[in-house]
Amino acid sequence: LKNSANEIYSSTLLTIEPAFLTILQLFPKYLLYNKNMKKIILCLIGLVFLVSACEQEKIIIDSDTRADTSISIVGTDKTYGDQIHIKNPSYDFYIDVEGMNPWKIQFCNIDGGQEEVAIGVYKESPHHKVMAKRVFLYNIDYERQRLSPKIRISRLSNPLEDFIMADLDQEGRDSIISLERLKDGSSQLAAYKWTNFSFDRSYSSQSFQAELIFLDKEALIKIDEQEAQLYVEGGKILWQ
Repeated sequence: LKNSANEIYSSTLLTIEPAFLTILQLFPKYLLYNKNMKKIILCLIGLVFLVSACEQEKIIIDSDTRADTSISIVGTDKTYGDQIHIKNPSYDFYIDVEGMNPWKIQFCNIDGGQEEVAIGVYKESPHHKVMAKRVFLYNIDYERQRLSPKIRISRLSNPLEDFIMADLDQEGRDSIISLERLKDGSSQLAAYKWTNFSFDRSYSSQSFQAELIFLDKEALIKIDEQEAQLYVEGGKILWQ
């Protein structure tokens, strides 16, 4: 232990003693003349220095707003977050979601009752033991500052690439509008409606090879370098 302490002291001293010399001068002289105490002080300062250097600034990965409430995914990774930030005039709190790897978030209303939050996550599920993109829906429990599960979908009909929550058929309820990858490598859009127990696939588009991007959370897309609006007609998802 003594040798380890000396090694830590020596490496730490070489790294930080010049920078923190003025700090050490603030300590009482009897501490500075005590060699062991000086080692302890330098090691503690070094640990603080290293922790500070490792900290990364949090960034917003995705966000949404409904009325006076905002919700966002934050983290140090540009792809996946580790916290959900919920803020309105009455509440402002963070929820730890490390391990869920959230990448998309949106307010929605799938049944006409309390609003839900749809979160795109990248993780395993109890019934599908592979890492994959999934859609989980929650209600916000403001008093307990947590998310209460509504439904956590193991998987859709095909592997999920992206999604939005939208009311394409104008029935007053949001559906999951998913962008899915088919076995032949083509893509397809599908709409899943809530039926009080689960989501049922209600509409779909023809398969296509072009890259499709959701430009917003109001069913505006970009395909073949052209912007278009999604809509439902004759039981099919179309765009124009």
